[in-house]
Amino acid sequence: MAERPKVCIVGAGAAGLWCGIRLAERGWCGDELTIVEPDAKSADDHTWSYWLREPLLPAYVRKQTYDSVELAADGSRATFDCAPFWYESVRSSEFYAYAKQVLAKAGAKWVAGTATDVETYAGEKAHVRITTSEGGVTSVDVDYVLDSRSPRIDVHDQRYLTTLQHFGGRFVRFASPVLDRSKAVFMDFAEVGGEVAFFYVLPQTESVGLIEIAVFSKAVWDHRRYDRALDAYMDERFRTAGLAVRYETLEAEYGVIPMTDQPLWRESTDRVWKVGTAGGWVQPSSGYAFTRCARFAAEVADGLLAARPRPWRPSALQQVFNSTMLGYIIDEPTRAGRTFFDLFERNGAARTFAFLDEASTAAETLRLMWRSPRRAFVPRAVGETARRLAGSK
Repeated sequence: MAERPKVCIVGAGAAGLWCGIRLAERGWCGDELTIVEPDAKSADDHTWSYWLREPLLPAYVRKQTYDSVELAADGSRATFDCAPFWYESVRSSEFYAYAKQVLAKAGAKWVAGTATDVETYAGEKAHVRITTSEGGVTSVDVDYVLDSRSPRIDVHDQRYLTTLQHFGGRFVRFASPVLDRSKAVFMDFAEVGGEVAFFYVLPQTESVGLIEIAVFSKAVWDHRRYDRALDAYMDERFRTAGLAVRYETLEAEYGVIPMTDQPLWRESTDRVWKVGTAGGWVQPSSGYAFTRCARFAAEVADGLLAARPRPWRPSALQQVFNSTMLGYIIDEPTRAGRTFFDLFERNGAARTFAFLDEASTAAETLRLMWRSPRRAFVPRAVGETARRLAGSK
């Protein structure tokens, strides 16, 4: 095996922790691996949901799994069997605890602080200056830095396709059993306040679950607006016998996910590699990132073991696919729901999940697009390919 270089991971979100896990799996240990993060990473600040066909986390971490998903758009509603995939969700506290356990076993060094400066010198080393949580200053010198600090993304930059997927949700306990534990509501599209959104429902029990709304737009909502939309949706979906739904809110969560085809990975240098959102790991066409972080982190770890490590970047096919889908969502927001519904209805959940997961071959991708609304995808795919060949993207 190639000699392992010393690595510093800046930021311990999903991307940073997956990088740490993948490096630990490949033998990084002790002073070879440093994580810089100001937060204790123990709170439930995220709920990640994703589809899989092979386990990604130990069973005790991935507590919620679903065999089928429900989609709805334009008055149509259907449930799709996910096999051989399944859908699951994980609370951030569970993932954080698992990742920290893996890193502790590897003897990785955890520095509680904020990286205030990252620079390279002599083209051979990287220097990270850190303001510690106690207010002091320290530093670490390594061979490579994996930098997940949030990038600056201009949603109005006309050179690239960019929008935001912003969301608000709540964990609730219903007064009566109204949820189907085997099924996740994957996307229930609706027009809310003149903007296109979808609701999703992730049951934990027959009476407890996460109800959330995700909105596609360039401006984030006030929290109260998400809450009003959720109130209306829950009352309509779960009202029985003319009676308003009764429930209590256990906790709430809000967030913003940038969806952009801006080539953020180009900010990487030979010694400082951008990862996570900063490296373009959030899927531009869907906003999903958790399994992408796991997959790309493995590619980064393997790349660091190469004789001549080179910064990570996505494949050209992935770039064209995501720009095609994202452009359609931005330009035709009122048709986005119908398009996603048709993808599942015409191709089934398994083929669609493989397509959305960028796991399809080029031939399979073209075949799926051909079976889907061709006017929605083919001209855009041709245009995106041409732009890349011309060097304008």
